Amino acid sequence: MARQFLTAPYFYETSMDGQARLARLVFVAALTLCPLQTAAAAKDAGKSASDAHVTLETGKKGPSTLEKLEDALKQARSESEARALLAQLHAIRLGKLTPAVFILVRHGRALQKQNRLQEAEHDLSSALTLQPDQAVLWRFRAMIRHQGQDDAGAIADLGVALQLDPRDAVSWRLLSSIETQRGDRAAALKARQKADRLDPASKQGKSLTDAQGPSSRPHAL
Repeated sequence: MARQFLTAPYFYETSMDGQARLARLVFVAALTLCPLQTAAAAKDAGKSASDAHVTLETGKKGPSTLEKLEDALKQARSESEARALLAQLHAIRLGKLTPAVFILVRHGRALQKQNRLQEAEHDLSSALTLQPDQAVLWRFRAMIRHQGQDDAGAIADLGVALQLDPRDAVSWRLLSSIETQRGDRAAALKARQKADRLDPASKQGKSLTDAQGPSSRPHAL
């Protein structure tokens, strides 16, 4: 039938008889394709109905990979296991960034290492303008602000980060560290307890913020 369609335009060369043949070909093709399209549509509709039924049965979607890793982090038996899980969690969070945003973050990270903090903060602010719903960006800017002695700004950024991603143990540990340096022991203890519930195997002695910086993305652009 496909070959007949390909040759059909040549029937125009033979006046009315050619047009009649073409009309018959179109009619036959329509009869052939309609049942196939109808069957495909019915199959898709059946699949959609089945999916909808599953959704109604379960009431919610299954846990995401991020959630599974967060649950595993709570059960980690060693610091090394916890760090491996944190690295996977970090990769997933970074994987949500667009290429343009990641370039800004990587450039800002490089500036931060050079202590060019105003420029680094500017890059992260630009990234946040593009993807304000990504908690990891707020955490990155908080790190820069903390390094620049702007602890109030860092805490404000972490507040947004933790509202968007309340199970991010790294942000809780960073908050605890900043509150400790500010002398707010109650706030520091509360943040540390939250971090320890999410990530009981990691030690507080060494900050995880350096290991969880944007340059650690495994598939860097």
